Amino acid sequence: MAVINCKVYFAIDFKKLRRQIFPGGENEFIRSLRRCYKWNAKGGKSGLTFCKTKDERFIMKQMSRAEIQSFIEFGPSYFEYLTKSLADKQAQKNCALARILGVYTLKLKNFQTNAEFEQDVLIIENLFYGHKITKTFDLKGSERNRLVNKEGQSGTVLLDENFMKYSKHSPIYVRAHTKKVLMETLFADSLFLADHTVMDYSLLCGIDKDTNELVIGIIDYIRTFTWDKKLETVFKSSVPNSKMPTIVSPKVYRTRFLEAMDRYFNVVPNRWTGLANDDC
Repeated sequence: MAVINCKVYFAIDFKKLRRQIFPGGENEFIRSLRRCYKWNAKGGKSGLTFCKTKDERFIMKQMSRAEIQSFIEFGPSYFEYLTKSLADKQAQKNCALARILGVYTLKLKNFQTNAEFEQDVLIIENLFYGHKITKTFDLKGSERNRLVNKEGQSGTVLLDENFMKYSKHSPIYVRAHTKKVLMETLFADSLFLADHTVMDYSLLCGIDKDTNELVIGIIDYIRTFTWDKKLETVFKSSVPNSKMPTIVSPKVYRTRFLEAMDRYFNVVPNRWTGLANDDC
């Protein structure tokens, strides 16, 4: 005989958030969660467990205890920010945060063996749901250890240095209006995260082979700049002749992130491109 207990964090707030997102209500969310499979998220270094729902709508990610504690502190601000963006149709278009839809602690005890199991998990929307993605990049704006050597493997998540190499041969262009909206969105979202001492987030970017569109969203935005991260920054910064460490203070991280995204995504050239720099 085994007993499973489930602790739900911010149950009322998450239920209100899901009600705003899903036309089919709570039943639509529950139906998706009923059928899941273990998912090998290639490119992650955390070693944490991932699952994906059979219909591809949601991803379940194992959380560390530090992440749970960070979300408990960060949660009220997160709900306020997301609720405001969803309530305003214009603002909704300009929010790039991948939406977290539930955080839980699962406990299982087998009374025959006395074995106990406990795991913290979050449920997040799958940004690529409904898309046929051929290339996936996890972009932080850092050039330190941000290269995946096995680029040809199917499903591999590539990093910043891979993106820059790819862009040399297949430049990624966006329209001027799209670039403006993108940077305004990232500016606002990253400011919200920096104001709450959040860092080490990424811009997940996928290329849809059918529509030739970019699908993007900010992920991994739970961890705050705690003492262990500060220690990691000091240690990596002390290495001679090294690039800037991936982990820096939230404000420095935000500045580097925005500058990199501005470089990564170029505006489609037109007949006026370059004239401003020409001598007349």
